[in-house]
Amino acid sequence: MSAPEVHGTVFLYFPTKDALFRAAVTEPLRTLERALNVEQIEGTPLERLRQVARAHARFVVQHRDYLRLVQYVLGHYDRFPDLAQEVSALTDRHGATLVALIQEGQEAGQLVPGDPDAIALAYLGFLNSIGLVVNVGGSKDAPVWDAMTRLGIRIFGPRDMTEAIP
Repeated sequence: MSAPEVHGTVFLYFPTKDALFRAAVTEPLRTLERALNVEQIEGTPLERLRQVARAHARFVVQHRDYLRLVQYVLGHYDRFPDLAQEVSALTDRHGATLVALIQEGQEAGQLVPGDPDAIALAYLGFLNSIGLVVNVGGSKDAPVWDAMTRLGIRIFGPRDMTEAIP
C-alpha cells in the first residue's frame, strides 16, 4: 500500500501545470518513436509492413490514453503550438519512413501502384482512428486487434490480398 500523494508533491518535480503537461506529452514520444521505428525490421517490404502494422496495433492498445493526449494536443494546435509541432515532427519523420517502405514494396511488385504519400497518410489516420474508437476494455488480446492489423496491412495495397493476413 503506497502513501497518499499530496497535491504539492507533484510541484517538487514540475514547477507549473504547464511543465507537467509538457512532460506528459513529450517524455513518452521517445517510446512512441521506438515503437514506430521500421528501419530495424528485416524482410521483404511487405513482410516489414506486416510487422509494422502488428507493432502499431499493439502500441495503440497499450498506450490508448497517451495517444488520446497526443490527439488532444494536435486538435488544439493554437493552444499548444510548440507541443503540436514536436508531435507533428515525429509524425512527419515516421510518415517519410513509411513512404519509402511503400515505394520499395511497389517497386518490388508486392504492393499495387498508388501515391505512397497518400497511402502513408491514410494508414496514419487509420491508426489514430482505431485508438479513438475501438474500445475493448484495454484488452490487447481481443480478436478485434488482429482484424485491425489485417485492415492496416490492406491500406498498403498488397498485390495479393491473401498477403494481408499476418
